[in-house]
Amino acid sequence: MADKKQDLVVTLSGDRKAHDVVKDLKAAGLSVKDVLEAVGVVTGHVTSTGAASKIGRMRKVHGVADVSEEHPPVDIGPPGKSPS
Repeated sequence: MADKKQDLVVTLSGDRKAHDVVKDLKAAGLSVKDVLEAVGVVTGHVTSTGAASKIGRMRKVHGVADVSEEHPPVDIGPPGKSPS
């Protein structure tokens, strides 16, 4: 059975260049999806096996302010439609 993925959002502190932080995040186990350098955010995922340990290592990377789970998008539907 394939390992599930846990999507993450990493907020950078601005203390280091983004590409240096991304290199360390990859070494800690993050599969990087997007680097949004202008807003100081990196998105990606880890496999669910050992996720807590990987996230703990990522939080210790110099230049990381926060690591959190990415929440699924909210769909409010088209205008005028009754929520049901």
